Order: sequence, then C-alpha cells, then structure tokens
Amino acid sequence: MGLALPLLWRGFKRPKHFLANTLEIIGFFLQIFGQFKPALACYNKAIEINPTIKEQSLWMNRGAILFNLKQYEEAIYSDDKAIEIEPTYLDTALPFPIDIHQIGTNRGQALGMLKRYDEAIASYDQALKLSQNLYQQFPNDPLPLNIRGAALSRMGRAAEAIASYEQAIQLQPDYATSWYNKACHYAENGQVVEAISSLQRAFELNSDFADSLVTDRSFDSIRDREEFQQLLKN
Repeated sequence: MGLALPLLWRGFKRPKHFLANTLEIIGFFLQIFGQFKPALACYNKAIEINPTIKEQSLWMNRGAILFNLKQYEEAIYSDDKAIEIEPTYLDTALPFPIDIHQIGTNRGQALGMLKRYDEAIASYDQALKLSQNLYQQFPNDPLPLNIRGAALSRMGRAAEAIASYEQAIQLQPDYATSWYNKACHYAENGQVVEAISSLQRAFELNSDFADSLVTDRSFDSIRDREEFQQLLKN
C-alpha cells in the first residue's frame, strides 16, 4: 500500500471523478496481489465518491472479489451493474468483448453457488452466444475459441469444451492460453495426468503462467497431488 499512498494523495487534489478512478487503480493492484478486502474497500469508496461511475472494469473486478469472499448476491449485483454499462453484451459481438464475456461467466458461477441453476445456465448461454459470434468475426484468432471453451466448460459440456480448446491449438499451437485453459478444464474434472501435461506445455510457451498456479481455484481439486506439487517445484 506504501506505493499507492502518493497516488492516492495526488487524487485528493483533483475533482471527485479523478479520485474515484485513482481508488479504482489502487484497488486493481491490491486485487492482483490477493489483498481482496482492501481492494474491495477501494472499489466501494470509489462508488461512494462517484455513485454514477461508469467503469465496467470496476464493477467486474468488484464482482470477482465478492465471489472470492463468497458474497454471491452482491457479486451478482456488481455483474449486473457492469452489464448495464454495456448492455450490448446480451446480443452482439463487440470489437473488444472479452471483459463482457467474463462478466457473464462470473455471473453464472455466482448464480450456481446460490443454486439458481436456471439463471446460471442462461448467463452461460449468453456468454457462449457472444463467443460464437466473436469466432465468426475473427475465425483465425484462437481467443474466441478459448472463450467458447470456458463457457462450455462452465456449462458441464466437457467434450465440446475440449474440442474448442483443441481447435484453438490447431489454429495457433504456440498460444499458451489455450493450453492453460485446457489444463484448467482437465483439473476441474479430476483428470490429473491430462491437466499436468497441458500445464507443462503452457509453461514451456509462457513461464508467466506459473504464477497463476498458486491462486487459480481451477486447480484446487488436484493441488495436493504429488504430480502437481512437483510441477510447482520445477
């Protein structure tokens, strides 16, 4: 927080909306380092200062924190606020719709935790629809296929999810994100060997993914396995 204090102090000398944006930036960096409660306090203060703030990233990141803190109702509220800012999430492919897709996925997860399964499926369906539209717009880009795979995985459509990741890998074999997402899917479904194999390939292509292993909840079910611990050591 020490580095953030000078930035916060400068924010106090500016109009309110600049202060709100400053708090959002501080909250974002706190969130990156796993300081969820201080980050949430920053986001809440930003909203208090500027109640009409239209920063989709703020509401999306706030929703993600609330999900991690198991405050699912409030997480859904944040996701809904983010969608209100960009309502075209519901029916069109945008030039840069990745965050909007993630909002739909996050929202579906929160609804699922509350056992509101019909609403959760509807949220995943919207995310899947967006990713399909995006793939048609950029057929040679592996990213839309990764988005589609994530949505299918969350819906429990395992075979289709893997097929999407495989198609993404065929388009661009050295795209580390495809391998990492594939590993997440395998881990969530208890397929340890396949998860480790995909992770190893992801790390070969991009060693930065190793940092995600410590906090990524997708690997919780295999975190204590010897193969996973060995991968962490390496």
